[in-house]
Amino acid sequence: MELKKNSIKIAASLICCIGLMVLLNSCLFLALGGKGVTEGEAGINGEQVKLKDLVNSDKECLVYGYLNVGGFHTYAQMDTSKEPMLLLPKSFGGGVFAFPPMDKGLSFQLLEMNYSNWFTKTTTNFTPGLGRAGNITFITKKTGLQFIGAYDFIISGSTASLSLYPREEQSKYELKCLNKMKSKFKNTKWEAFIDKRIKEIENEK
Repeated sequence: MELKKNSIKIAASLICCIGLMVLLNSCLFLALGGKGVTEGEAGINGEQVKLKDLVNSDKECLVYGYLNVGGFHTYAQMDTSKEPMLLLPKSFGGGVFAFPPMDKGLSFQLLEMNYSNWFTKTTTNFTPGLGRAGNITFITKKTGLQFIGAYDFIISGSTASLSLYPREEQSKYELKCLNKMKSKFKNTKWEAFIDKRIKEIENEK
């Protein structure tokens, strides 16, 4: 009986792994089939998203965050019941980024980070569900704005890692994000959400 239970567990694990690999391969295939995305610009499945399309989107959830590094950071949609998606956020400078607005109920995981300067070029790959998960994960669950946190980027040799800034510092970084994004979302439906959230944070002080 115990052997049978173990066999079932092993089979279930293999099925999950295979499903995940199919999902990620599908995402990568879609990305490679696109026209390419300029560094710092938003992208979905390898297709660049223009800023005017991003800010005027009628989707439900605008996700944003802070990461003190330039370069690409790529995210995969992990819910196998939903359409595969490979996502790159738009950089607004100074570590502030935002994704193209999305529907609620999507699950994302950091998949890859690429960073380079005059001295080094670092690519860090993550394997969600297969032993090495990225520190940034989120589910789109809010109508309006959704802040996914502020992260410190730490380079050690040829690898990089992420660390969430202390909880008491998160509001400071979120306010920085909103003030940086505000002018780009002027005269869109997102402007009212941004103004409201800025006031909420300022009133917390």
